[in-house]
Amino acid sequence: MLKNIRIGVKLIVVGTLIMVIPLLVVAVMAITKSTQGLSAVETEQLARGARLIAEQVDGVFQEEKKLAVEGALDPNIVAAAIAANERSVPGQASSEKASSPQATDRSGSSSTISARTVAAAVAAEKAAVERAASEAQN
Repeated sequence: MLKNIRIGVKLIVVGTLIMVIPLLVVAVMAITKSTQGLSAVETEQLARGARLIAEQVDGVFQEEKKLAVEGALDPNIVAAAIAANERSVPGQASSEKASSPQATDRSGSSSTISARTVAAAVAAEKAAVERAASEAQN
């Protein structure tokens, strides 16, 4: 079959094959390496983004926790919770007042603190800390 083809055509075909085959091998290697490199960069950027989001969420959580603790310790909020509790359970209000401790705010005025309100605030704080710890482990 190759005997009927002129020598010029044979040289062109062989020369083209000698040039194209190594070029294809180099192209395949380049594509493979660039794909691996881009995958590594993508993974690194995703990890960095996840870290940044986690830091932002943690910061927001810390701020919310701080606000919750400040609110739970604020005498005005405690007094409002006590008043709301007394309105919802009128029969218990007088018995709780007699056994409740007195809390003094910064101005020196005192207010009655319901033991149940304080216990609820402590339980809420504990639950928030436990939830944060379980989320941090995940």
